[in-house]
Amino acid sequence: MQLNIWFGHLLSPALDLIDQEAPDILCVQEVVSSPNGYPLFDTYQTHERLSEKFSHQFLAPTFSFEALGETCDYGNAIYSKYPISEEHVEFTHGAYDRNLTIKTAGSNIRNIQHCKITLSDGKTVTIANHHGFHNRNADGSDESAASMRKAAAILQGVGEPLILCGDLNVNPNSDTIRELDPLQLRNLSSESKLKTTLSSAHRFTYDLVSDYILVSPTLDVESFHLPDAVVSDHKALIATINV
Repeated sequence: MQLNIWFGHLLSPALDLIDQEAPDILCVQEVVSSPNGYPLFDTYQTHERLSEKFSHQFLAPTFSFEALGETCDYGNAIYSKYPISEEHVEFTHGAYDRNLTIKTAGSNIRNIQHCKITLSDGKTVTIANHHGFHNRNADGSDESAASMRKAAAILQGVGEPLILCGDLNVNPNSDTIRELDPLQLRNLSSESKLKTTLSSAHRFTYDLVSDYILVSPTLDVESFHLPDAVVSDHKALIATINV
């Protein structure tokens, strides 16, 4: 399952959908973690709530911030029912910020995380998770293309089979998304001719295919769909893949 979880603003229905779909692997963006707890908002413990549902977790913060004396992390995360190893985090734009402030809130800090997951039959698969550079142009910009190009270069050497998930923030026909072409992955969002991956909770008034699952062509994709449940300002993507 792929989901931009939107800071956990709709955490309860998101958790319900995860229970319903019961994915083996979940990739999320815009997740917030507060290990010591936060007295006012459950959303600041979205990572902790998701971790309750999976035996293995890999959090990759892009920045941290202080809220009423508590340190909160924000970024991407991979959750798995199977063991995770060889965890890597690399930044495609900017660098980790330990104390985000109002002056740096729009800095577009982006990373890509990837790891190996060992399945019950001993087979391994590389899972990568990325939140693409964001601007108001659905086709991207020179900066977003450079960030995507760096993500592709990072993944060139990780080995196969590879599954890449993410909210990439550009449409399937953009030059920016084509920066991933050297990876030679199947783009399930493009193949399915999706009209939009934004939900009715999104503030934009136009359609945009922003969310993706891309897979090595050697993998057998049994199904791919978007549930109707509103669990974020983005829709969840779910693929059944045989490794």
